[in-house]
Amino acid sequence: LWQDAIQVELALGGDPNRFSAANQTMSHGSEGYEVTAKLSTAVEKQAICCAIYNDVQAYQSIIMAALNLNDDEKLDMMRLVWKDCGVDVNDGEEEELLLSETNFWEHWFNVACSRPKR
Repeated sequence: LWQDAIQVELALGGDPNRFSAANQTMSHGSEGYEVTAKLSTAVEKQAICCAIYNDVQAYQSIIMAALNLNDDEKLDMMRLVWKDCGVDVNDGEEEELLLSETNFWEHWFNVACSRPKR
């Protein structure tokens, strides 16, 4: 993330050292807490994805725009998201899904998250 910020700063003609102090590790100590509840089922994970599908779409946009990730790393990260959200992706569809930032997740939400009408 800091490398991306530095690249943006440089692209805008800014100071290359502006973020030098910011590239330090900070902690709130939460890494020491043990997670006792996990989303263990596919249904639970998909329910979370349905609730935050706009955020997932934004995450994909950020991943695709990242300068410090190569194409394979971007694809690996999105494969994890697709798996957790229950998106069934064939090898031939991966590139298309990566590039379809604007309407894929909304379409997915309408299909995968629709509730039966009463």
